[in-house]
Amino acid sequence: MRLLLEGEAAALAAERITEPDVQQIIQELETHLKELDLQGMKTAEAQKVTFEQNTHFHLVVARASGSGRLADLIEKTLQDVKRVTSYFES
Repeated sequence: MRLLLEGEAAALAAERITEPDVQQIIQELETHLKELDLQGMKTAEAQKVTFEQNTHFHLVVARASGSGRLADLIEKTLQDVKRVTSYFES
């Protein structure tokens, strides 16, 4: 489901996104990367932070698609992924 939804969102975002939006996304990613100190974290903690950053990035792209409904579906799907991975981690 993620492949279908996120692929469509990325295609729409590529058509609709503006240069300032792209710059904002790049700036956010750079900021998040600077904040991450994965070497100083335990593996489980680093994985959690990485997962959260990855989810944030996918939601930014989904919202850039211009389709609120599509972005909502992607967010719900990502929440399901988090729920399933949390279940197996514990």
